[in-house]
Amino acid sequence: VSRESVVSSSVSSSVSSKGYNSDACRLARMALEVQELMVGYLAPDGGPLTVRVGLHHGETVGGVVGEKMLRYHLFGSTLEGVNRMEQSCEEGGVRCSEAFAEILKRDADQDEFKLEPAGDVEMEDGTTRGTYTLTFKKRRSRRNSVSKSPKGSEKTLKA
Repeated sequence: VSRESVVSSSVSSSVSSKGYNSDACRLARMALEVQELMVGYLAPDGGPLTVRVGLHHGETVGGVVGEKMLRYHLFGSTLEGVNRMEQSCEEGGVRCSEAFAEILKRDADQDEFKLEPAGDVEMEDGTTRGTYTLTFKKRRSRRNSVSKSPKGSEKTLKA
């Protein structure tokens, strides 16, 4: 019997800046750094904790919903794209859509990210979208990367 916890989160950005500090570059770095950080964590049963990350670009609409517990929520087909990217991703990986990849190719330093074609994903409306697996091209320096736990000092999350 396996246990699975799912946390769904959306990060929204106006993609207002361009180049190295563009929102797409910062989101890509954040996604990959989360993956690096998770390497040091174990589940209470001793197994690894893994995260899948999906990245997509498009328009959304946001608003406050609820009566007793107000929450800000995003709506739109872009969120379905994010979900499809995450669902099609291998454990411990980062998958992005062609739309996100195009922005990353335009804005990122050529030596920072590696985008490998990962096939097509069928969307809810029946169309297909190309996807890419995202990784860092080369090992990042300790100064620019999440520090890893020394071997044998993994962190265990308590249930």
